[in-house]
Amino acid sequence: MVNDSQNQVVADAERAVLGAILLDNTALDIISEYIQPETFYTNDHYRLIYAAIQELRGKKPIDLLTVIDRLIEKKQFQTKENPAGVITPVEISNLAGQIGTASNIEFWADIMLKNQMRRRVIQEAQIAIHEAQTSEDIEATISTVSMRMQRLLEGLPTLDINIETIANNAVAEIRSLVSGTITPGIKTGLHILDGELRGGFKPSHLVCLAGRPGTGKSALAFQIALHASGIGKYIAVFSLEMTANELIQRAICQLGEINSANFRPQGLSESELYRVSDAGYQISGRSLCVYDAPNMTVAKIASKVRRLHKDKRIDMAIIDYLQLIPAEWVKGQTRERQVAEMSRALKNLARELNITVMMLSQFNRDVEDRKLGRPRLSDLRESGAIEADCDVVLGISRPSTYVDGYEPQYTLLDLMKNRNGKSNLTFELQFQEQFVRFIKWTGIKGGKSGLQPTAPIKDYKNYT
Repeated sequence: MVNDSQNQVVADAERAVLGAILLDNTALDIISEYIQPETFYTNDHYRLIYAAIQELRGKKPIDLLTVIDRLIEKKQFQTKENPAGVITPVEISNLAGQIGTASNIEFWADIMLKNQMRRRVIQEAQIAIHEAQTSEDIEATISTVSMRMQRLLEGLPTLDINIETIANNAVAEIRSLVSGTITPGIKTGLHILDGELRGGFKPSHLVCLAGRPGTGKSALAFQIALHASGIGKYIAVFSLEMTANELIQRAICQLGEINSANFRPQGLSESELYRVSDAGYQISGRSLCVYDAPNMTVAKIASKVRRLHKDKRIDMAIIDYLQLIPAEWVKGQTRERQVAEMSRALKNLARELNITVMMLSQFNRDVEDRKLGRPRLSDLRESGAIEADCDVVLGISRPSTYVDGYEPQYTLLDLMKNRNGKSNLTFELQFQEQFVRFIKWTGIKGGKSGLQPTAPIKDYKNYT
């Protein structure tokens, strides 16, 4: 608990903040973003006074007289007409004499904020003790408590922002990127896309790859994971739809260039079996891990990613897919709100660990009523928060699903949002179903039927 000496320091800070504002209105501009009435703790009257100050801001000068007038209007100030008022004339007049200058208000505000955070940590710890004593799933409890504590840490504002340091770091990063002394990001293997992303997916970014069922979301995401792990990046894949064995079989098809339809009795030649073994050996040496446990909540995924990052320093986590993640049930909470909270939690995870997080998601059925099935950001299923949280949104679609006359392999990949570059760009891809991979489109421009596209292996390697 907060001890008496700490309470005294906080009480002094609260009086100093109020006194500074009464002496110099500009002091309020410095702290108003961070200090709210509930930040005041040691005296309920201070909350009422600060609330009155906030209400006067921008309407009248803030001084002893105007604040008293506002408190009288709210029947909170003690007068002959209102003896029941809780704030006395002596109490408020003493505040103006608490500090000789407003220049130290940030120091006092910081004390208040840290004390508020201390109280919240104590409260969360008490809740955690109760949950630990009653929970049947202790791992889930640990994950949930960890996420709540992380949210507390993220909610602690910083009053002292050194813009010089930020500017120097930004200049250094730009110079390093231009000179090629640092790796730009996590390359997808699709060179045109990587170019528009300025070298690939960036650390701390949340990426959404969305599409209707059957368009190849999982195939493309795992292809990216396989490519990135092959160039030294550590990738963690969380699959709620497919088993780890199914995903690795896809990887073997890609690397060994083996038709997946031949994975049946007597279906592979000796040379193909050799390529299977060679592809399996390549995969086993890559920095790639796959988790396929069902019913993984965001809390469990985040807990696993944190442990992996501590041990392995992972570069990207891929979650397939968002709508399959079970939400932590809260009475009265809509599914849209649940998805929004999961999206925000994954964005916070990316920033916390400075890694890329890619989540797969579905578009709603509105896409099917549109020409060629072309998606919009508003089609992201169940929550507009996904669009807001993500730094990059990619949409995948197959025109042949909705319109006759298009090659079934023809696939469109739309760069629908790109926080640090151009967006509303479209890339033509070809889905090689036998190898479960995407390559650059090699058929007729626009994907129209009439010329069977060819995809020599050399084209695939040049493209990826």
